[in-house]
Amino acid sequence: MKKSRIKNLDLRYFAIPFTVILALFSVFMYRDVMQRVTGMNEELEQYALAITDRYTSSLLNASDAQEIIEQLLEDKLQIVSEAILLLEDRKDSDKLTEIGERFQVDEIHLYDPSGEIIYSKGNKYVGWKAYEGHPVDAFMKSGAKYLVEDIRKDSESENYYKYAYIRDADGSFIQIGIHTDKIRYFLDRFTVQRMIDQLADYDYIHNLMFISSDLTVEASSLKEYIGRQAEENQFLKTLATGEIHTERTVLKNQEVFRVCVPVKKKATTMAFWQCTGKLRKAALRSEESSFRAS
Repeated sequence: MKKSRIKNLDLRYFAIPFTVILALFSVFMYRDVMQRVTGMNEELEQYALAITDRYTSSLLNASDAQEIIEQLLEDKLQIVSEAILLLEDRKDSDKLTEIGERFQVDEIHLYDPSGEIIYSKGNKYVGWKAYEGHPVDAFMKSGAKYLVEDIRKDSESENYYKYAYIRDADGSFIQIGIHTDKIRYFLDRFTVQRMIDQLADYDYIHNLMFISSDLTVEASSLKEYIGRQAEENQFLKTLATGEIHTERTVLKNQEVFRVCVPVKKKATTMAFWQCTGKLRKAALRSEESSFRAS
């Protein structure tokens, strides 16, 4: 009888401290796990923000560079076209060739009022006539005194040019073009899709998207989404508030961490990035980095 009481007493003696220790251990483990999750989320958020900030800066710098280049080209085209219009002996292909070399422009064509090239730098395309739907035909019928086009592919050479037109009093007009392949090659290095394609190679990136202010997917690591409309709530929130939106969610049975970052230019939200990272891959990468650092 006495042994049975001692046995029960011993069990109570050990059970209570064990329960307390187990409860404390569970609390500490829960706090540790939550701290790790919070820390990982914060690290992923900072990583995603660093990516988007870096490439947003590149994008805006490229946009500014393109605007400056375009303006310089427009200024040059306008000056040259107005100078040619003042020349009395411009109706001569040899003279236009000389002018083109002096001002370093690649194409000079003098059209008659019907849209046919009658004189040209290097005697190029003389006799060619603008047809319905061609940009030259559009200018001819517009009645405008002066026009500068955006960079486009030339219909005859397949090269890219920036063209300007100026009309004379008799209805004839001059077309001047500057070859822009080198400029396009430089600017193409900073296109959004090129940036996304570079980033998408990392295995801890689930997907990246660049979405315009009208919620159209302009570029994406998942090509099938390009051109689609994005109507999810976090996109609308980012667009409406101009604030960063983050969330942890599940896509195709995979845990991911998604960040939406607005891209602003002159205080206007023009578009935003969506960066979705794979949580497990990113966590492993984070642990590997910590192990190497230690």
